[in-house]
Amino acid sequence: KEGNVPWNKASWKNAYFAGLIDGEGYISIQGNAPDKTRYQRIVVRTSMVTKISLEEGQNIWGGWIYERNRPQQTPYFEWVIQHGQAEKFLKDISPYLKEKKKQTELALRLRFLQTRKRTVNNHISEEELIQRKILEKDLKALHLNKGKKNQIPS
Repeated sequence: KEGNVPWNKASWKNAYFAGLIDGEGYISIQGNAPDKTRYQRIVVRTSMVTKISLEEGQNIWGGWIYERNRPQQTPYFEWVIQHGQAEKFLKDISPYLKEKKKQTELALRLRFLQTRKRTVNNHISEEELIQRKILEKDLKALHLNKGKKNQIPS
C-alpha cells in the first residue's frame, strides 16, 4: 500500500528482535559505582534456550552472550547489550515495539543526557543527576507494574 515502508532484510530483523524484546527482553538503567546516578548505563538483555538468534543479533548490534545454568533446569543463553550498542539497537527496533515502547523512550532519554556536550568543565550538574534518577525510577516503575496496564505511569 502507498506509504508503507518496504519490507527489506534489515526491517525484518528489526521487527523480529523487537518481538523478542517485547516478549522476553529486559531494558534497564544500571549504576556501577557508589553514586549509582553518576555512572549509569542502559542495558538490554534477553534470553533463549538456543543461541542461534542471539548470535545473529550479536553480529548486527554487538554485546555479549553468556551461557546460564540453573540447578535442575535447562541451560539457557543470555544476550546483553550496553551503552552505545544498546542505544543503536533500541533505535533500530523502536518502530516495531509494542510492549516496551515507553521503556525504550526512557532508556534513550538517559543515553541522550549522557552523550550531549556539557558546557562547564564536562561535569554533570545536580539538575541533570536528578533528571537521571527520575528516569531510572520511572523505568523501574514500569517493571513493577508489568501486566497492570491501567497503572503504568505516562
